Amino acid sequence: MSPVTILPLFVSQFTESNILIGSTMQVQRLAWSLPLIYGAHYFSRHPFKARRIVIITTIGRLLFTSYCLLVLLTTDVTAEVLLLLFFLAQLFLWGSDGFTSPAWSQLLGTLVDRQIRGRVLGVSVATGGAIGALAIFIATQVLGNQPDAKAFAKMFIFGTLVLQISHSNLGFLKESPTTTTKDSHKSLWEAGNLITDIIRQDAFFRKLVAARVLIGLGVSCFTFVTVYGITEFNVSVQQIGLFTTLLLVSQTVGFTLCGVISDRFGALGLASLGGAFVLLVALLSATTWSTSMFVIIFICVGIATAALSISDMTLILEFISPDKIPGYFASYHVIQAPINLLAALSAGLLVDIAGFRPMFTVCAIVTAVGIAIMYVLRTQIRKGTTVSL
Repeated sequence: MSPVTILPLFVSQFTESNILIGSTMQVQRLAWSLPLIYGAHYFSRHPFKARRIVIITTIGRLLFTSYCLLVLLTTDVTAEVLLLLFFLAQLFLWGSDGFTSPAWSQLLGTLVDRQIRGRVLGVSVATGGAIGALAIFIATQVLGNQPDAKAFAKMFIFGTLVLQISHSNLGFLKESPTTTTKDSHKSLWEAGNLITDIIRQDAFFRKLVAARVLIGLGVSCFTFVTVYGITEFNVSVQQIGLFTTLLLVSQTVGFTLCGVISDRFGALGLASLGGAFVLLVALLSATTWSTSMFVIIFICVGIATAALSISDMTLILEFISPDKIPGYFASYHVIQAPINLLAALSAGLLVDIAGFRPMFTVCAIVTAVGIAIMYVLRTQIRKGTTVSL
């Protein structure tokens, strides 16, 4: 269910709009991010979290599976309706993950020691990535050269089942109760003000989010790499399967190495490294001249994804105490999501107007600015500048 290759390919079954195809990854991220602040508020009132996580994510999986069954069992639903329902199903699937993520991050921050946190995340995600690399290769071979929507739906049902099994393991966790926060008595409406409070009071956090947003704008070009290869270089579905496997293999290796880098050099250093690989993807895509270049591009996408994924999970955990993790974690991601979605839509519009290469060039420029801000923040920390987090 890769948002870089498989999901955009599925969306292309229903539309030729680069704006809609390019928004696939960011819609997923938006669906995950929007419920974060309310999930943080909900779980702040409950000392035990693991089983509630399982119940809520199960609901999201069931709703997404219902959409897949609709695609499989109906023949008279228009492409426009199926496309609209797909994005709605994404909201349920990834929204349930987002709602529970603050509680998950608090469990991680409480149970896993700071000195090994990066390696624990790296090894666990890398293991899943290794299995995923094989799975995605098999899946694209099964799809064939001209897959239809029903073939994708079968894959999605299987993928959703794997996600469900994964999250259900939390039900066996013997957790200690966490303390409820002083904000747990607030209404949901009042809880939404937490983001503005943090942004207003914390200058370091503002700069950190600004840098990550700029790098995230560069990441929006990832969604177009597959469509770019198919449109401009006649890349086949089987080649996409190979490229996606390379992406996941590099991601797997990257998660392992990035976990070590995070523990050794800190999450800011890792985020800067991830930004550097985003910049490399954009530059290579803007200047590529042959299909073989996509091998390097997809490897760089995998490494960038690994570095940014690990740093996004550890940046907040690195600087604050466990009781403040949910609020900051939610704020960090909620701020980015709408901006990144707007960036994806703008990137798609730019492709329609000027073509792929100008879009990749713009992504490279904004990413470079984000990396520069990350470097300044890391320099401040090295010099002992007070971090208000």
